Amino acid sequence: VETIYEENVTANITYASLIDSVTIEQDADNFVKADGKTKASTTVSGNNYAYYKQFVIAKTNFDKILREEGSINIYNGTTLIATINKDTTPDENQNLVVDLSQFNINNIKVVSSKPVTEGKLEVKLQKAIKADIGYTIAQMKEFASLELNTTAKTTNNVTIAGTDKNLNKVINFVEPTTEAELTIDNTNLSTVVTNKNVKITAALKTDSLNCKLYKNPTLKITLPNYIENIDIKNVEVLFETEGTKLTLENYKIVPNADGTKTIEVTLQGTQTEYTIGSVSKGLNVVITSDLTVNKLTPNKQEQVTMNYTNNNQVAEEKQTSAAINFVAPTGIVTISSVSNYVENAETVTAISGEEKTATINTMVEARNAKFEMNLINNYSNSIDNISILGRTLFEGNKAINTGLNLGSTMTMPLASAIAVSGIDASKVAVYYSENGDATKDLSLASNKWTLTPANLANIRSYLIVLTDYTMNTGNGISFAYDATIPANLQHNQSAFENYVAYFNNNVPTGAIQDKAVSTKMGVTTGRGPVIETTLKSDVDENTEVQTGKFIKYTLKVANTGTEKAENVVATIDLPNSLSYIEFEEGGSYKKYSSQKQMTYDIGKVEVDAVETKSFWVVVESLSEEKESASIKAKISSSSLNSVVESNEVNNKLLKAYFDISGYTTSDNMLSEGEKLQYNYTVQLYNAEKTAENTILTMVIPDGLKYESAKIRTYNIEEQKAEDITDGIQYNEKTKTLTINLGKTTNAVSGVIEINTTVEQLKENIYEKEIKATIRLKADDINEEISNPITNIVVKENVKITQTSTISENEEISALENYSYIFEIENTGARETKRLKFSTTIPEQLQYVSTKLETENTNNEYYSIDEKNNVELTLSIEKGKKAKIVINVVAKTIEQNANISSVGTISSELIGNLTSNTVKHTIKAINYEEIENEEKVTKRIVGQVWKDENNDGIKDEKETRLSNVEVMLFNNETGKLVTDSNGNIIKEHTADNGTYTFSNVEKGKYTVIFLYDTANYSATAYRKENVDNTKNSDAVDAKITLDGISRVAAITEEIIVSDNIYNIDLGLITNAKFDLTLNKTVSKITVQDSKGTNEYDCKDTKLAKRDLIGKNVNDTTIIVEYKIAVTNEGAVPGYVKKIVDYMPSEMKFSSELNRDWYTSSNGAIYNSSLSNTVINPGETKEVTLTLTKKMTEESLGLINNTAEIYEAYNDLGLKDVDSTVANKLSNEDDMSSADVLITVKTGEVVLFIGISITAIAIIAVGAYFIKKKVLR
Repeated sequence: VETIYEENVTANITYASLIDSVTIEQDADNFVKADGKTKASTTVSGNNYAYYKQFVIAKTNFDKILREEGSINIYNGTTLIATINKDTTPDENQNLVVDLSQFNINNIKVVSSKPVTEGKLEVKLQKAIKADIGYTIAQMKEFASLELNTTAKTTNNVTIAGTDKNLNKVINFVEPTTEAELTIDNTNLSTVVTNKNVKITAALKTDSLNCKLYKNPTLKITLPNYIENIDIKNVEVLFETEGTKLTLENYKIVPNADGTKTIEVTLQGTQTEYTIGSVSKGLNVVITSDLTVNKLTPNKQEQVTMNYTNNNQVAEEKQTSAAINFVAPTGIVTISSVSNYVENAETVTAISGEEKTATINTMVEARNAKFEMNLINNYSNSIDNISILGRTLFEGNKAINTGLNLGSTMTMPLASAIAVSGIDASKVAVYYSENGDATKDLSLASNKWTLTPANLANIRSYLIVLTDYTMNTGNGISFAYDATIPANLQHNQSAFENYVAYFNNNVPTGAIQDKAVSTKMGVTTGRGPVIETTLKSDVDENTEVQTGKFIKYTLKVANTGTEKAENVVATIDLPNSLSYIEFEEGGSYKKYSSQKQMTYDIGKVEVDAVETKSFWVVVESLSEEKESASIKAKISSSSLNSVVESNEVNNKLLKAYFDISGYTTSDNMLSEGEKLQYNYTVQLYNAEKTAENTILTMVIPDGLKYESAKIRTYNIEEQKAEDITDGIQYNEKTKTLTINLGKTTNAVSGVIEINTTVEQLKENIYEKEIKATIRLKADDINEEISNPITNIVVKENVKITQTSTISENEEISALENYSYIFEIENTGARETKRLKFSTTIPEQLQYVSTKLETENTNNEYYSIDEKNNVELTLSIEKGKKAKIVINVVAKTIEQNANISSVGTISSELIGNLTSNTVKHTIKAINYEEIENEEKVTKRIVGQVWKDENNDGIKDEKETRLSNVEVMLFNNETGKLVTDSNGNIIKEHTADNGTYTFSNVEKGKYTVIFLYDTANYSATAYRKENVDNTKNSDAVDAKITLDGISRVAAITEEIIVSDNIYNIDLGLITNAKFDLTLNKTVSKITVQDSKGTNEYDCKDTKLAKRDLIGKNVNDTTIIVEYKIAVTNEGAVPGYVKKIVDYMPSEMKFSSELNRDWYTSSNGAIYNSSLSNTVINPGETKEVTLTLTKKMTEESLGLINNTAEIYEAYNDLGLKDVDSTVANKLSNEDDMSSADVLITVKTGEVVLFIGISITAIAIIAVGAYFIKKKVLR
């Protein structure tokens, strides 16, 4: 790579009238060794290792000193190679520039014309040392500087003032070094859950000439041994430019002997260009991976190190690092795990949260499972006086803290003594007891504690006492034992363990007698496959079903167990009165009268799955006037030991007189306007009966239009068909058709034909069920109803939307290419066939091509005619989409033209639908711009949106974000783009999220988005297979602006030669953790000599109770508080401990508050919710009961405050608006409730009442002010 350097030469002209010209000469430069004496030329044997690139003088300087008629001649030796005069065109910076690189020269002479005024003549000579020179690397390393030899003089041989004839200027060499930077986007890694999509970014720095360019680099990123697993999702090489490209050859994960893991990335290629001043600092390698941390890791900070090599000229290896924090649950962390419960079992671990259970096998030999427990101090202070009380796994064991049954249904006897590690053995004593309810009191005889148990299998409790031991921050201990899983277990067997650690919590304000409750951990055989089945009829059991009518039964088979059920078969026996049927097209059916047992092969039913089977039966002829039919299902499975029976369904059956058959001539699926014909036959079941005056009625279903009706008969005598229309009437108002059939017998006399037309469906209705029945009655026969004939009317419907690759309402330059994109979605109820799409290309555009992008779409053909009409015919399946991309180019026109594009879709069934209109302005051709193409400015346009479903795709309904600051960085100048006044251009997104940079000169740029990083992060970068109009084009990176380091979203290099569109940014909302606490008074109980009275306070913030004055000294009040913790964030969390700052005049009783415990500092604590997850939006409550012995002196207001003392979430996030245990009343994790106790006496009551009102206003007002400020 060339090294560029510059020399600025200033000629001070003090007497212009005495000088005819100024001459500046420069010979070949010399390399100089460290001794300052030994030199080597930059030209050896005619080969120039340094050469001139440019000569530059400001036009204003030239015009001032030499005037318009002046000139400067540039020579190489005696050869004139260039002249600057009035015909020389200045560049965009108003400099007169001569390109000298083509001459490959290493000496120069510059001669000016006569100066016309005094002043400074300032010229800049730019030179470069070539990349490939004749000196070796070892020789170059000996050179310390570069000597420049310059002579400046007038034509009368007078030396320029302030210079010597032979001026030696020295440029010291600075050895470039290989530099890289390592950053990690998520520096807080949870020890509880897998940390998803952690981005590790290695920036190979080439943004300064002090950096070496890279050749075939390797990166070795070593993560601390606390990280157990690295799952690499993706490795990307970003911010490549043409001269900085490196190819990703491979990557792998290498386990190291010390337990650390190294991600090794190998890149291939040689960089040839710097990225001077670039925002990205150089090429970035971004590794996205899921990281799993060892659950025993304490809160601590570690370093991720990166060793990186560069093989450019001399191979070298360097190292950099980045800090990460391991975030474990707060306070004392209790971790329980079980292993070896089955062969090759994965360890199941429960850590400060919901219970965990390992599944063990049934009907196998006994085996020993290993249980290991860990206690880690994640407080910022030490703890001591530690004892651990635990229960082994035995049937009926109870939780130590609550006394509730743990759910153990079997006993797993201890198979080993309890081994404690992580502490000097001399400081540990392990006690055992056969008492399953033993307390930690060693002096209590009933606890039966012993250090030498006679039989470990009988042990039910253990107590570990640590003597003369302090557990400092980050330290911990472990203890473990083996327990035997019994042989030949059946399903529904479980065993659980539990322990509580008691300790002195040495907080800065003094020691607190504290405790930590472990998470419930155990093993279970599971429920196995548990089949539950229900059978249901579509006819109510109290409704009579007549002969010939249908009954639909639905069978549901659910597996509520823990294992899948294999080879599931359902068997249903039908009584003789019912026959299984199968429907055919048009409403007719096939009957299986002899098949009285139905078998359904359901197959496999997965855990929590529900399989559904429906079948139809018809009521057969009945021997009795009324009968009943009972059926149930039997379910068998190879996974079950017995058959499971469903509930029994009973239906009442009634003998019918009319045998009615009906069908239609159409398919079940109907279209609007389609003809629908119903055909019915009517006869009697009983051959010996006759029905006189038979009347048929039919209410034409909503959605059908009645057309006509007739009875088709066959005249046997005349041997021909006849249509009878006599006796047919239709009431238009009620839509009721009435047909007098006359006499009905056991024989079919004709077919009743009813003709209808399907009506149009209502707007936005695309599917409608049509259900038709007929009713029959006759003399001495009650009305009977036919089975329904059901059809579905479906309507085709499509939705068409149009977008463009150039944002709407933008100006489009002549010859600019872009596309219209039409998305057509089938939102109707069935496939749309032969759908015609058409659009007319505006005359100001030239059609290029059409592309159809399909999703199970059948494209039939497309064409374009001489009038720019594009037509395309296609079919789209229900629920699918098609995308039509029409590529165009703007024509050259003489005047600006406003154009618009609209698409139309049509078919016989849907009519014509049009898309939204997209408008642009085609700019008139500017011939001056064409002639000066390099000076034409362009635009960069984009949009910022909230990626609400985190899919990396800009959806139509997702929120567009306004007021996001956007800046433009010029990669060629290494500076932010400024306006004509030198102010940095800062665009802000509009209400629709869009921004535009106008008048952008051609070049290479980076777009910088300064968004609210506290609440958002950049979504997935350019997600694969997503259209560039819908993806996100920026990644998060750490940049420096105005000397301040911050995170911003930046794009890769954008080369602007045409207008650039759709440079978009999608933002995802950062997860927030926010627990609030609210304390209220729920109940006050008053006890005095008259008795006990209880008062419901309805969870108020201020509760008042009047006492009888003469009884005050004999009164005790009992106050029940409710403390509610609500998760107002978006992350599930735990409140590990609540503190109540109990007033000194109140008394605490452990008998009334089993979940609370006291400490020496006067506060009381509750940890009953420590292992209960509080999901977003949920509230969990605890109650606290305090008492007070009243006296006449103790009347008045009692204020009691509670606060969240410890809180935690699996992601390790801090609460957004409060800090635990800091006693700040203006935070929402702290709340108080007041009780006002007064005496019920005449005038005093009025006075007190006024006081109450004032206090209530103040208290409630303060509460709402606090909330308003916080929100």
